[in-house]
Amino acid sequence: MPLESLYLDNFRLFKNTKLEFKENHTIIFGKNGSGKTSILEAINLLHTNKSLRSKDLSDCTREGKKAFVLGVSGSLRHQEFIRSLKKETGKRVENKLKAEALKKEDLELPVVILNKQLKLIDGDPEIRRDFFYRLMFHVKHEAKRHFSEYTKILSQRNKSLKQKVDKRQLDIWTNQLVESGQKLSEVQKETFDLFKKSVAKEVVPKRSLDFYKGLNLKFQRGWPSSKKFSEALHENYEKDRALGYTQLGPHKFDFNFYLHNKKSKGVLSRGQQKLLILLTFLSINDFFDSLNCPGSILLIDDLTSELDHENLKLFLQEVPKQKNQIIMTDIDASNSLKKDKIADTFEKIII
Repeated sequence: MPLESLYLDNFRLFKNTKLEFKENHTIIFGKNGSGKTSILEAINLLHTNKSLRSKDLSDCTREGKKAFVLGVSGSLRHQEFIRSLKKETGKRVENKLKAEALKKEDLELPVVILNKQLKLIDGDPEIRRDFFYRLMFHVKHEAKRHFSEYTKILSQRNKSLKQKVDKRQLDIWTNQLVESGQKLSEVQKETFDLFKKSVAKEVVPKRSLDFYKGLNLKFQRGWPSSKKFSEALHENYEKDRALGYTQLGPHKFDFNFYLHNKKSKGVLSRGQQKLLILLTFLSINDFFDSLNCPGSILLIDDLTSELDHENLKLFLQEVPKQKNQIIMTDIDASNSLKKDKIADTFEKIII
């Protein structure tokens, strides 16, 4: 299992706490404010070096303490690993990884669903881009280099636009942006096509859910499809100059779910949208498997607050079929989960 134990010391509410995960699918129960979300935050932080709630990691330190320590142990591709993270106020994060044959990027696994990511269909494009980049960086390690290179050039072009430099100087950055942007866009489209194929294969055909028939995903590359990137930038030059930033490019890519050529947010109910998102996330492990990449850890916070009973039941019936590790949280004594005993097949941890 990717995650077998988790250690938290002076992290948020937790002091010298160890949790063990004995099954692949777990529900963590606790009252509001008991630290359920903090557990998911700790798992995500250990694997991605990013907090779900704070840009400054010092904010995660238990009140009155100067440092926190996190540790995780598990196995991936039959290889055991131990990973730890320490953050002391005023100092850089200390990371340690003990594993003979695993790379750091192999362990960047968690895919977290909070309220924000449950708006994958009807929310802002930034939500979809954040989700997509997590997938892309995991399956195509060279994508990080393309993304970093493009972002740096984009920053320089935007800086030049704000400074009102002459067109000849700006063209230097524009030409570099076109070259770098085309590479990034190609990687985005390649990853999207693979992901779309996985969703089309896994989400609908294996389930008798008529309201998802006709499901399709469409990719928008960030500039008009009828034009080359260089042409789009040239035609948008005056607008970019007036606004002081670059409006078009792969940094503006997006994708959307469609049903019979209509955006699904205008066709599906809220409950059906959330169920579709959750089922899409369940298909991620098959997507990784098809590319011979390590599987995912799916983290879902406050599950019953987002789904009505019928859609919750549909989702939880699918969870035992999944090979990837799934850790969910819910409030203590949830009536929705107790009804029909739909959570009886999962390991339960009470905090």
